[in-house]
Amino acid sequence: MDEPKFIDLENVEPGSEEESEIVRKMNIEVQKRLADETPKEYLLRMKHISHLDLDGFGATILSEILMKFYPENSTLLETKNILPNKLAQELKDTFEHIDDYNIVVITDLAINQTVLNMIREHPQGYKIHVFDHHITDVDHLEDGMVVTENSPIHPGHLTCATELYYDFIRKDKIYSVIHNNNIRRAIRYFVECVRVYDTFEFWSTRKDPEMEQDMAYLDAPRLNTLFHIMDRDEFKEYIFKYIYSSDWERLTISTQAYPWVSKILELENNKNMKYVESAIRRIVKTPLQCLVFRGSAIHKLDYNAGVIYAERSSPLIANEALERHPDLDLCAVVSNNQVSLYSNKENVNVCNIAKIFGGGGHASAAGFTIPYISASVFNMDHFARILECAGNLTPGTIVFEDLDVTDTN
Repeated sequence: MDEPKFIDLENVEPGSEEESEIVRKMNIEVQKRLADETPKEYLLRMKHISHLDLDGFGATILSEILMKFYPENSTLLETKNILPNKLAQELKDTFEHIDDYNIVVITDLAINQTVLNMIREHPQGYKIHVFDHHITDVDHLEDGMVVTENSPIHPGHLTCATELYYDFIRKDKIYSVIHNNNIRRAIRYFVECVRVYDTFEFWSTRKDPEMEQDMAYLDAPRLNTLFHIMDRDEFKEYIFKYIYSSDWERLTISTQAYPWVSKILELENNKNMKYVESAIRRIVKTPLQCLVFRGSAIHKLDYNAGVIYAERSSPLIANEALERHPDLDLCAVVSNNQVSLYSNKENVNVCNIAKIFGGGGHASAAGFTIPYISASVFNMDHFARILECAGNLTPGTIVFEDLDVTDTN
């Protein structure tokens, strides 16, 4: 049968006759589809593989929300949140059980050529759908793969994986099972908060009086704080309760179910600001002037960088440091064995730098890993040797051998 046409209820007045008529027609359409479905144990069997951060976890939450609107016991959902360097192995394991799924969704994990070839060469690779916003160098993408940095909903803005996945499901038949307009609005607002945080849009527009009136720019960093202070099941339950609440705008303030939220977020914000100040005071400026041999290529690095060691990595640290030190081309924040690179200069692409060392990301924010043994002895005096990537504390030309580092974009 024909696919149900997506009908946008978000601009229809709640409780109006128009909404009632649309919902009635949608109910008939969905019930017809379910009745025409060939009898199976499950109507929809999905595996969702995603990243570990708010964006990656937010996308899997969307899948779980959708499953709740299908008839009981009619769907099967398996979610797996992993590090980017585990994707190839996870995909290999998935293909061993590919007959168990109708669809496999990958979100917020960069697709490299190795992964793309695995999908192309498998006879059921057509089941794989990718939604990602990281820069990639693969030759071309397959059908069912959406990889872009540009928002499909907000022209001229950056996007995130959660928004790309949301844009897909809201136009697909599976979204048509959600008839409640407030629930749709709550989902859309949750997605927007994830996007505003993951693209760090709330930071770049925080001094804009008009943007300050937009609740998403206030809720976005608070939502990320909740994500990190709650365990994953608790956070998921928190979002579920928000989605089903009668007030779709109450995302990060105290409610009857969570009376402590406003106070704990205020305390966490004060603590984070103190930590940011402490970390920035430890910044070391260093010229990154070197040649790097990697594979068959030679890369020349010539930047003025700020380096900060922080037990807890945060883009707040780097962005604040870059604003206070406009002479810097980029800021490197070293946390455990992760090196995160940030820049606010249009002519500096830190993703290209991260790729040299096996990482990746975006033009203004990217990262890669260093061996734990190097991270354990890290100090500012040994920045060049420990990071194996970017000059030393005095100008000069340094040539490094090819390194075995792990992709962590």
